[in-house]
Amino acid sequence: MPVLGLIGAPQLAAILVLGQRGLEELYSARNTRALLVAGSREVGSAYYPVVAATHLAWIASLFFLIPPDALILWPLIASYVALQILRYWIIANLGGPCQSADAAAATEPEDRQPLHRSW
Repeated sequence: MPVLGLIGAPQLAAILVLGQRGLEELYSARNTRALLVAGSREVGSAYYPVVAATHLAWIASLFFLIPPDALILWPLIASYVALQILRYWIIANLGGPCQSADAAAATEPEDRQPLHRSW
């Protein structure tokens, strides 16, 4: 049931997902700082703000593009929740710091060969 016709379940979901991503960004920034202090170097930092802003803008656009009285598809909600649980389980079991930015270990050689073959 929409509140004043402006906010419904889709808008609340968008706010919750934006909040989740915001907390993940804070956690990621903390882990990146710890890796840099430990001697790692950050690679690809020039494009990361564009990727993050685009992702957050896409989620925020859902707030405005989906009508407040849109039909709730419970199987999709259940799938999303299950995938989030699986995602956090994977992150927890990877061990070590998890971050969005790419940080290369200080012991990694600069001229390392790619992991795939170029045919």
